Amino acid sequence: MNNKWYLQLGDANEYKFIAQPELLFCAYELLRTATSNDVLVNDEEHKITNECGHLTAEGDAHRKMKQLEQDDDLHSEKTRIWLRCDQHYTHRYYYEAHHINIVSESYLAATTADRKRIWKTRGLRVTEQLTDERLFLVRIFDFCLLSWQRVNADLKPMQTANSVARDHTMQISYAGSIISEKTLRQMEVYASRALYALWLDAGSVLVAISGTGSIAIREVWSLDDLQYVDDQQAISMSLVALSEIASEQREHKLLIGADPEFALLNSSNQIVPASNFFNIDSDTKIGADALMSRQKVVYPVVELRPSPQRLPLQLINQMKRLLLDAALHIDDHELRCVAGAMPAAGLALGGHIHFSGMTITPRLLRILDGIVAIPLATIEDPLGRGRYKRYGALGDYRRQPHGGFEYRTPPSWLISPATAKAALTLAYIAMKDYDSLATSFSLKQAWCQAYDEGDYELLAVASRTMLDQIAKLPSYSEHANDIEPLHRAIAEQRHWDEQDDIRKRWGIP
Repeated sequence: MNNKWYLQLGDANEYKFIAQPELLFCAYELLRTATSNDVLVNDEEHKITNECGHLTAEGDAHRKMKQLEQDDDLHSEKTRIWLRCDQHYTHRYYYEAHHINIVSESYLAATTADRKRIWKTRGLRVTEQLTDERLFLVRIFDFCLLSWQRVNADLKPMQTANSVARDHTMQISYAGSIISEKTLRQMEVYASRALYALWLDAGSVLVAISGTGSIAIREVWSLDDLQYVDDQQAISMSLVALSEIASEQREHKLLIGADPEFALLNSSNQIVPASNFFNIDSDTKIGADALMSRQKVVYPVVELRPSPQRLPLQLINQMKRLLLDAALHIDDHELRCVAGAMPAAGLALGGHIHFSGMTITPRLLRILDGIVAIPLATIEDPLGRGRYKRYGALGDYRRQPHGGFEYRTPPSWLISPATAKAALTLAYIAMKDYDSLATSFSLKQAWCQAYDEGDYELLAVASRTMLDQIAKLPSYSEHANDIEPLHRAIAEQRHWDEQDDIRKRWGIP
């Protein structure tokens, strides 16, 4: 029997979701990405049929579905979509069209032991039993918590499912007494990372929380392995709220920013605190960044904080001016300014990249991992691998108060102007050409494992393959000069030296 979709637009007062969670995700994606009043107008209930995994439709419905697939600039806050279906598996079209859970071999093939190993590699806790632990079953879609409810060890509900409220920056808001707002936000991050590590974009996660707020991952399920308790209403309410926030975010300009770090070393390779020369105020353009060491706050690294820009070259020019300014503050001429991953034992440096006007999704994050993190790891100083014990895991991100997000995986690419240009330009391309890359980009799981293990030979193969994919994009030619030096360094098997003073390559006396 053919599976039939029925879709139609209604106004905000009439809007409601159907019961199946799979189609709720479909509705959210349609609300988030396709919003012209002309799209999927179904007053006459045109039938769209899914036959053998291929979507077909009749007449006007077919034309409008094609418009939905092809037009990346359809938007209207008033668009509301009703969906219902007469067969369970109609969500398959949505998976294929939007690449949801499309690369899930890691999830399908992984044993329980494999999952725990992968989660530990990504810095997730998988302890069997926590002190005074409580279990929560949570639903995640595109790094967003949709619902959560306390369950027992047999996944039987112990309370009603909770929907998730958010502010305009996408941060969770919760004033209840069951769990703290901070812990709820942490639960969202941990559950999202557990799914991402197994190449899942959406699913259910069983999370354990101790009496002190520690979090451990117990198990995950894909949407294909339905483990849902009857909480569709909570999921629906969360998706409606998400679609409205995403609608507002699409009106913001696409901007790219960064806060790369460097350190100061003396002639004995000892770290000289950045706070000796720079303000610890976080609002300054150049400042000393804090970290905890032996239960004490110290300020060992210098952080550059340029203003976000529309283009990567504008950001590079601003950073060079900041480096010139920073050099004037360092009055000890025996010191070296060093960057990279870990130029001194125990000191991990980051080259975090910020995005605004762009919604974070697992698909976008995999592109960033593939064309930014892996190529940089291919040319890094092998002595800097110690950073990956605590930092630099693939898919590391953090939402920001401005509504965008921060990509935290890369090390400090301040090594040289060429490295900085390549890193920021590739990140910019991931953002600008996301629609093209989402349907064509291929990141293999073996390459991610090579990243985790420091297999430079396989990383070089991965980097060349992925950069070759980028070179096929229409916009590549205008950025080629900023990317080709990285391509050549990979081909020539060159690695940066984290002991070099970065001021030499930046032309700073």
